[in-house]
Amino acid sequence: MLNMPQPANEFLTIEGKKLSTSRHWAVWLPDYLSRYEPDPLRYLLSISMPETGDTDFSWREFVRRNNDELVATYGNLVHRVLTFVYRSFDGCVPMPGELDDYSRGIIDDAKETLITMDKLLSQCHFREALRSAMSLAQETNRYLEEKSPWKAIKEDKQAAATALYVAISVISCLRTALYPFLPFSSQKLHEYLGFEG
Repeated sequence: MLNMPQPANEFLTIEGKKLSTSRHWAVWLPDYLSRYEPDPLRYLLSISMPETGDTDFSWREFVRRNNDELVATYGNLVHRVLTFVYRSFDGCVPMPGELDDYSRGIIDDAKETLITMDKLLSQCHFREALRSAMSLAQETNRYLEEKSPWKAIKEDKQAAATALYVAISVISCLRTALYPFLPFSSQKLHEYLGFEG
């Protein structure tokens, strides 16, 4: 027998009750998809996957995690960076100046996140892998708050360009890292960044 990990999960309940299609107690995908995009549900199920214990799905938690995590952390990062680059640099990734230690560190963290996620995914630790990517998004938001390219552009366009270059580099890594969890959003981002295929 191969010495491979045996991925197994605990139970997922909905609003405290066991899933039951015969009792019509489930998330019906056709109904869900008629109202929402698929990625928010994929995100919630991945981030709260019952890997080590039972997990309860609730629509309140779905809305909270979508708004507070997926939209506020990752979506906001992507939106504000791409919008600012579009408006201030004619939609082209700006050429960076010399990277300071903080900027180099954030790019190194992005590369390390891809390596970490590869290991975690191969061990079926999906929840931890997704948390690793979201942590990088939070770190990049903090980086942008400190560098404030929207303020720096008024006095030092090169400093703003460097901060945006770093942010786009991280966003490109996140596009790859989050593809297993958010394939539809990642594909759109892939196209927004000018990639084909």
